[in-house]
Amino acid sequence: MRKPENDRPFPPFSKTAVAGSGGLRGLLKDCLSDPELRRRYARARKFRDITRHACNYDMTSRCNLYCEGCFYFEGDAQTRLRENTDIAVWDDFFRRQARDRGIGYGYFAGAEPALEQDRLHAAAKYIKRGSISTNGTVRIDESLPYTILVSVWGDEEETEKFRGGGTFWKAIRNFARDPRARFIYTLNRNNLASAARVAHILDAEGARFAFNYYSPTSSYLQKISSFHGNDDAFFRISSSSYHLHFLPEDLPHAHDAVNRIIDDYPRSCLHTKELNRWMTLGGSRYDIDAATGIAVNCGGRNNHWHQAYGVDMKPAAAKCCTPNVDCSECRLYAPALSTLLFRREAFAGGLGDFRAWLAMCEQWGRLFLTDQDWADEAPQAESRTSAA
Repeated sequence: MRKPENDRPFPPFSKTAVAGSGGLRGLLKDCLSDPELRRRYARARKFRDITRHACNYDMTSRCNLYCEGCFYFEGDAQTRLRENTDIAVWDDFFRRQARDRGIGYGYFAGAEPALEQDRLHAAAKYIKRGSISTNGTVRIDESLPYTILVSVWGDEEETEKFRGGGTFWKAIRNFARDPRARFIYTLNRNNLASAARVAHILDAEGARFAFNYYSPTSSYLQKISSFHGNDDAFFRISSSSYHLHFLPEDLPHAHDAVNRIIDDYPRSCLHTKELNRWMTLGGSRYDIDAATGIAVNCGGRNNHWHQAYGVDMKPAAAKCCTPNVDCSECRLYAPALSTLLFRREAFAGGLGDFRAWLAMCEQWGRLFLTDQDWADEAPQAESRTSAA
């Protein structure tokens, strides 16, 4: 298998710190003598502060599409919960999240959160920052102050095949000119060839975009490995010979396709070569507990400072914000970026690795913060010079 270009591997992404001869402290001292790096590092620290007070919220179990191998429905970790429909209860829930837990950022998802915008408005009364992950088929009230992450699964034909509806152009009409929107193209092993054309369309329409990497659920993988036929919902077209998740031989092709798009669309593509390189290395992104199969060092895990909440507004008992996804196969961009924000030490082997870490932190900011939030951080970053 051909290795991707620039194939010098990143330091091991593990719980064990990797440091150069001077260690992390020496590296920070050197890089912070550079005004540009000092500003970028201060900004990265601010992003880490934001994510330390962030939680995930499923707003509804309803959806109007049937995406093949859906992260939410292909499995049962979330779908058995009873959805609370009382808006007053939602309002009180988010009030307490902000007041009692100090939550200042919300990752709002679902199934399809745009179907329950009154709940999003309730959250916005108390939680200043956030992002809404949507399929783009329903316009989102322009008064909601959050970034909007619009998922794309291919061109017109592929969208209808993979998502169960011809919604490609509808999503573009709804959000291409919305300054809150970032389109997220979910790559799979069968839509790589369309990525360049979709990038061209998004750029021409004035949209900004980045990439996700399809990550299968345990249920999806089990159905693939012991194929007994399809259903009429979330496993309509896949089989042992035709499926969406990446095999090792697919990863160099995904790497090169995304890098070409990054080069071709520097204005509209918010993806970084650094994240693309990390995502398309072979093997797992995380350290996996052999006994449970669960990632032990993923920033999306439920822990004492980060929690995913289901549609019942109760803390999720499952492992993370996307509990159906198999940890060893997970290449989802959101938990990856949240994780990388806190893995500074793993990129302390030298200035090149540290710059790569800064670039990935900045990708988090470009995707998950509004343009105003991003701009507001600049003057603060200028004045922060400590290396804490």
